[in-house]
Amino acid sequence: MGRGSPTSPMRTDGPIERFPVFPTFCWWPSGDDGCVSPTVLVVDDDPAFRQLATRLLDAVGLFVVGEAGTVAAALATAERLKPSAALIDVELPDGDGIALARVLAALPWHPRVVLTSVNGDSTTADEAKKAGAQAFVFKAGLPDAPLARLLGGE
Repeated sequence: MGRGSPTSPMRTDGPIERFPVFPTFCWWPSGDDGCVSPTVLVVDDDPAFRQLATRLLDAVGLFVVGEAGTVAAALATAERLKPSAALIDVELPDGDGIALARVLAALPWHPRVVLTSVNGDSTTADEAKKAGAQAFVFKAGLPDAPLARLLGGE
């Protein structure tokens, strides 16, 4: 059975395949042909929000590869997983999400970053852009935001 065939949904040598939603997720070793869904790191100190964000991102075809509740955990997780994007809460218990966005956006693989918050006074769209983020989106507006484009580059 070939890679990615519906009859061989999982490979044992490392790649991950997921077929339940469109677009199909396939992750192949470097240089191999296959479709790749953008991978996202969700950074928020509220576990319930991280769970909600994961469902929301999954629904638009983005694959959440990791979660973090602090700046320190986000930096370590990003370095280990090398996500192609990050959804970051502006207000974190051990630091500033805007400063974290600046650091993540400058990583060698240049992940796309979207900042979010329940507090409208926490940042502006211009400040978010200056930090290297694609956008700032209020948490209440996330369901209607073009997350596939902002985080996935579609």
